[in-house]
Amino acid sequence: MLVKNWIVDFFEKHRARFGITDWDAPGTEAYRDQVRMMLIAFKTHDVNEKEANDASLALGMVPPRFRNDHIPALIGMITDRRKPKATPDVQEEFHDCGYCEGAGFVTVYHRLYNGSRTIELRNKLLAGVVTAHCNCTLGRQLRARTDPETVLRMPDLADVISGRSRYLLDDPCGKPVAAAGPDKKKAGRGTP
Repeated sequence: MLVKNWIVDFFEKHRARFGITDWDAPGTEAYRDQVRMMLIAFKTHDVNEKEANDASLALGMVPPRFRNDHIPALIGMITDRRKPKATPDVQEEFHDCGYCEGAGFVTVYHRLYNGSRTIELRNKLLAGVVTAHCNCTLGRQLRARTDPETVLRMPDLADVISGRSRYLLDDPCGKPVAAAGPDKKKAGRGTP
């Protein structure tokens, strides 16, 4: 069904669901503009009515604070829900990854790591050991589903391996890290 055939009903349900009282009254030009903005966003992202309703319901757990945040929040929720999800069968496929052994995550070390969990650099404390998304398909899927703010803070193994990161794949001081587990201490860990 075309978005224009269900958008007004959806808009009113969404508005009622969140008890939105500061939106413009039906019949006004401002109200029609709000509906048109949502219509354009939904058409641009090829949203169907079920996706819109499911996203609206899901937003109940983290409701947008301001009326201008509703459309981006709905589109973000729909986009996230469309991303492929890893299943146990898919995880088995990645079990042989030489970096993460099917976990999708890898332990990496700050270049200044000295065996301590934290490093002081320019009067700031930094983590000496962190988790990075792996290069394997599972790691890529996990990174794609991670919120943008976390992606900015979490290293990507591709950057670590290429030297574009301040982190290293192998412990620079050669000391074993208790949290890494016995498999991570194997020789040749840096090559899959």
